[in-house]
Amino acid sequence: MFLLERYGPDQAFTLAALFDGHGGRGTVDFVSHAFPRNLAAILQNPEAQTDIERALRASFLLTDVQTARFVKDTSGSTAVCCLATRDAERDGALTLVLANCGDSRAVLCRDG
Repeated sequence: MFLLERYGPDQAFTLAALFDGHGGRGTVDFVSHAFPRNLAAILQNPEAQTDIERALRASFLLTDVQTARFVKDTSGSTAVCCLATRDAERDGALTLVLANCGDSRAVLCRDG
C-alpha cells in the first residue's frame, strides 16, 4: 500500500495505491516507487489537473515503459489506486477517481 499526499495553492491530492506483485518482487518494488512519482510529476502540469483520468492513464503508461526498461526479472504487478483531489476553484469540491491496471479491482461502498 502506498500513500502520497501533495498540497499546492490551487489543488491538493491524496493517492492511495495497492500494487499486487506476482512472479517475484522486481516489478512491484519498482512500480510502487515510480508510479506515484510519475503521477506527481504529471499533475504539476495545470492541464493535467483538470483531467485526472488522463493523468492517471499517462502515469500507468509511463510506468509501464519504465518497468520494461529497468526491471530485469520476469515478475509483474497489478494495481488499484484511488486519487482524491480538492479543487480550490470549485470551493474545495472533492473528486474521487478509482483506477486499476490488470485484474485487481476496487469497490466503493456507502451505507453498508
